[in-house]
Amino acid sequence: MKKRTLLSGLTAATLLVALAAAGPIGLGRPSGHRSAAATAHRDGDRGERFEVKDPDKDAKPGMITPAQQAYVDRAYPRGYIPAAAVRKATHATRALPVKLTRADFRAGTPHIAARSSVGADWEFIGPQTPFAPGATTESLKDSITSGRVTALAVDPNCGSPDHGCRLWMAAAGGGIWRTDDAEAAPPTWTAVDEGLPTNAFGSLVVDPTDPSGDTLYAGTGEANAINQAGLGLYKTTDGGDHWSLVEGSYAVSHDRSIGAVRVDPTDADTIWIGTADGRQGQSSVNGGSVPPPGAPPLGVYVSHDGGASFDLAFSLPDGITPGQEEDGGVTDIALDPTAPDKVYAAFLDGGVWRTAAADELGDSDWKQVYAPTGAIFDRTEVAITVKSAKTRVYVADGGFDADFNPTGELFRVDDADVPASDLVGLGSDNSGWTKLSSSADGDPGFAAHQLCQSQCDYDLFLEVDPTNPDTVWFGGSMVYEEIRPLQDQSLAGIATWRSNGRAVMRSEDAGVHFTDMTADTEGTLQPGEHQYEQMHPDQHAIAFDPTNTDIAFVGSDGGMVRTDGTWDDMSAECDDPAREITTEADATQKATDLVDCHQWLSKVPHRIVNMNDGLGDLQFVQLSVDPANALGDLLGGTQDNGTFSYSATLTPERSWFESVNGDGAASGFDVGDSDIRYHTYFLGLGDINHHGSDPSGWTFITQPILESGEAVSFYTPVILDPKVPGTIFLAAQHVWRTKDDGGDQADLEANCASPGGVPQYTGNITCGDFEPIGANLTSSSGSKGGSYLAAVERAPSDTSTLWVASRRGRLFISKNADAKPESVSFNRIDTDAQPQRFISGVAVDPADPNHAYVSFSGYDAATPGQPGHVFDVHYNPATSTATWTNLDADLPDQPITDVAFDDYTGDLYAATDYAVLRRPSGATTWEQAANGLPLASVPGITLRTDGRVLYAATYGRAAWRLSLGPGARITGPDSLAVGQTAVYDGTQSRAFGGAPLTYTWTLPDGSHASGPTVAYHATSAGSQTLGLLVTAPDGRQATTSKTVTVTPSGGPAGFAFINLETRRAHLRPNGTYRFVLSCPAANALGCVGAVHAKVLVAGRHRGIGSATLVIGRGGQVRVKLRMSRSVRDALGGRTRVTATLKIRQLDSTGVVHKERLPLTIVLRR
Repeated sequence: MKKRTLLSGLTAATLLVALAAAGPIGLGRPSGHRSAAATAHRDGDRGERFEVKDPDKDAKPGMITPAQQAYVDRAYPRGYIPAAAVRKATHATRALPVKLTRADFRAGTPHIAARSSVGADWEFIGPQTPFAPGATTESLKDSITSGRVTALAVDPNCGSPDHGCRLWMAAAGGGIWRTDDAEAAPPTWTAVDEGLPTNAFGSLVVDPTDPSGDTLYAGTGEANAINQAGLGLYKTTDGGDHWSLVEGSYAVSHDRSIGAVRVDPTDADTIWIGTADGRQGQSSVNGGSVPPPGAPPLGVYVSHDGGASFDLAFSLPDGITPGQEEDGGVTDIALDPTAPDKVYAAFLDGGVWRTAAADELGDSDWKQVYAPTGAIFDRTEVAITVKSAKTRVYVADGGFDADFNPTGELFRVDDADVPASDLVGLGSDNSGWTKLSSSADGDPGFAAHQLCQSQCDYDLFLEVDPTNPDTVWFGGSMVYEEIRPLQDQSLAGIATWRSNGRAVMRSEDAGVHFTDMTADTEGTLQPGEHQYEQMHPDQHAIAFDPTNTDIAFVGSDGGMVRTDGTWDDMSAECDDPAREITTEADATQKATDLVDCHQWLSKVPHRIVNMNDGLGDLQFVQLSVDPANALGDLLGGTQDNGTFSYSATLTPERSWFESVNGDGAASGFDVGDSDIRYHTYFLGLGDINHHGSDPSGWTFITQPILESGEAVSFYTPVILDPKVPGTIFLAAQHVWRTKDDGGDQADLEANCASPGGVPQYTGNITCGDFEPIGANLTSSSGSKGGSYLAAVERAPSDTSTLWVASRRGRLFISKNADAKPESVSFNRIDTDAQPQRFISGVAVDPADPNHAYVSFSGYDAATPGQPGHVFDVHYNPATSTATWTNLDADLPDQPITDVAFDDYTGDLYAATDYAVLRRPSGATTWEQAANGLPLASVPGITLRTDGRVLYAATYGRAAWRLSLGPGARITGPDSLAVGQTAVYDGTQSRAFGGAPLTYTWTLPDGSHASGPTVAYHATSAGSQTLGLLVTAPDGRQATTSKTVTVTPSGGPAGFAFINLETRRAHLRPNGTYRFVLSCPAANALGCVGAVHAKVLVAGRHRGIGSATLVIGRGGQVRVKLRMSRSVRDALGGRTRVTATLKIRQLDSTGVVHKERLPLTIVLRR
């Protein structure tokens, strides 16, 4: 989690008001040691989250993450999604074909369309090396980042002779990855997901009874603040190459997450699992804000038959934590090493419980041995070891007290082999435990006080060294105010640089004293390339090399690192003035800080090794494309790893880089200058950059929206106008607009700077000039009211049409979105016949601003009277109404996350949580768009028809693109008269990446021609059809046709068109060329008009001369024109070109008639 805090210009109070009014999301969870300003930060899907009410139910306050909001959007109007719906949608989607048969198309569809497919596979475009330049990292040191890690497992043979070091990693939303050389620099990673129906995992364990290390269990879902529900327990016996469901697990864990898995080391058939609440599941789909009907109880389950069946061993008694919907979830299970039948389980809001008959006079009932210290959202982790033949237990615990102040403590008991009542004590005061943490600054225990800040239900791990019971590690959340160089200057002065961040701490004396593992000594105190390597602020998992436990593998929101196994004492730095301690004015605090610093830095890693190179598991939310180059620059927002920028002109290892930190979401490029770029964080926070993706160039521009107090989606809908430079639309409850990229560039850069995502606001101006346009579109009057807007899209074919959708299913269109703010009007065009569900996407037809395709999230089962996921919507401006056509056909009942339309082919694409689907033009059914896309949720797709490319932003498997087949297009007159000749142009046809095409024309008389243009001479009246076949270099083809209406004559009686008598003209050295035109004798008045010649050069039509014409009846005229030197030079080495003669001719009534005649010009070199 990379904090985003706001300085004096945008005060904390201002942001508090704005966030508190933000619909279902309002500010919560201030950090323990931060100033008021520091509580307002730009941070999202982590657990430093926001107090909410369910936006659609009268529920009591709870907590929400953006991922949970995505779930609620999918569930709406229900409060849950059953796992059965997820399984059905998954199987049905993956079963769709990649290529349809001819029977799947409507009669009359051209044969080539009926047998066509995209003809390519999905291509991974990265980032494989997610480079984070120093301006975007906490230490200001260049680094490599990656997606969130939820669980780790190490081969027990790691480090042994003749063995490498196999390690498995579970990536949130990205599935399971393996490296066979975990201690290499860098390791080589492989995704191992064959047989897995989900990519959400939260627990991973090697079967201790298999000495080969090939048998592993993976618990699906994520049992922390994200609360992703899974689809059961999976097992591999070949190191992850193949996985299969542990059959008995699904019945006890569907609609839940599996927070812990343990296998009895003495009996492979005995498997323990712990289930927790499930809100998400299959990449933001499964689970719920309330448990689905029939969801199994939360608790500890055990199998004694190898997983064929599981029985509920224990769940929390009612009333342990009254009123909490999330209580009872299991976050950890530990088996006593001396007696595996003694089982400890840690519960959310329930502390630690144990079954241990030997310690309870034969009573095997579960009993509480540790009571939680928090009153709400409390999470506990447990670690067990043996010291002097006695069972030692460590417990890390944290949450919030009744006043919502963060808690976080560390405890230990050295002999747990006593009755539970001796441990938990009278009044559940944990009197049998030794409290290791202390709130007294300067005490050794202060190192473990509030050990995960205010994020314990998201950031927390606790592990004991498997070879040393006195060595214990915990990981939590960064103490930002104690690190330097301060990326965020609002934290300056709160604390000295007395630690390296304390995100990960290690003790060698059983938790009494700790040292800081968060940064290494391979650097200097100075920021930049040589600054210390630093771990990510949000920590989730740890594992050890079994032969050298000083080598620790650590997983976080920023991916993977490991320690190198050696240590340094850097405590001498505490006396360096650069750490600010010795210069403190308060002598008491200075002494305290020196004590803390000398202890915490006395033994730190010599080197922290970044392991992220090769992990393609970033969680993208959206991708935007440079309007000037479809295969050029990209921007993509990610979960907690900022907004990444891609440039094809950079070296491969730096082609992707993090341009701005924090959470990333919607982004875009200014159509007039692609070096002007926009990105959003969350809740309406957004920046502009006038210097491309330079991390130092971002400036904040959405202060007016924050100060309005309007409700806004966590990931806020934004569109940069595709036609009008400088114009940006942002959707809250109103649509907001700026027409100058947020304001004057110089003013913004002087007062609203946000380099790398770090605010440096002066307070001298309001940052941004967004204004609301039109009415509040979410007003509670009428159906589907309330909440916030969910989509905003501009029609690319005009400057005034804007489509807008709301979270609850309203759809609007404005035909004057470019008018003055108070004059803009919106027409609501949905009806009660359409689903009252979340509108997830609007794709406007580039050729028709009144035509769009609209997608809905959610399930038909939630709105049985109003089914539908994808609709074809035509708006009629004359009646201000729209016609809706349901295009679902065989589309599985599942949430659609986005939609895109290819106006070249008529194909429609729909993104889902399992695949990207395609409905080819003329088809009556759906197919998978292509092979090759891994199982991952796709929150957004971006189609660039001119570059023939479709981009997919996956939530856990980074960015992908699909090379589309060529698109054919003909331009030219729709009507001609008999005897008239016109040139038809195919140069607006496109191939992937702008590759050259070959052209084959079919004329109405059945003859064929080649080349980018063709001349058609109309010889008979009626509807005549010209056909065009284009072929790309890779052999893929596309066809199109154009119907031309030919009238019997071209004018009044006695009128005839001018004829061209010259087949080819020769260009002379002085640039002149000549041709002959004639006036037919049938033209009684002669021919009067003008000729203008043009030639196509480098995609542009350039003029090469013009002349007036006066030709007598039956006569001829020799026309002499001149081609300029610049055009001749631009033609390069070509020996001939085809020019177009545009002739305008008057008839006897004064009407102008137009014709186009082709002329070949031979170039003399």
